[in-house]
Amino acid sequence: MLPSAKPMLWTLGIFTFMTIYNDFLWPLVSTNSIELRTITTGIAIMQQGSFVSSYGKLMALTTLATLPMLAIFLVGQRQFIKGITQTGIK
Repeated sequence: MLPSAKPMLWTLGIFTFMTIYNDFLWPLVSTNSIELRTITTGIAIMQQGSFVSSYGKLMALTTLATLPMLAIFLVGQRQFIKGITQTGIK
């Protein structure tokens, strides 16, 4: 049963990783130090931190923030597509 559930587990893993990785509100409220916050809260703090925004640094940080999600998706792309199609089949 587990080999046939493998695509669905990959899909669940990708969705869970993306949800936790992009979490914004809970790390912002629950942490006091900047080192413990997620990258999305770091981007928001950098954007609002000063009156003069450094758009180059902000875009570089945003690009670096997207790379892990893109890598996880590319690694599990085939399983992700199988998992999505299998959940719709009765």
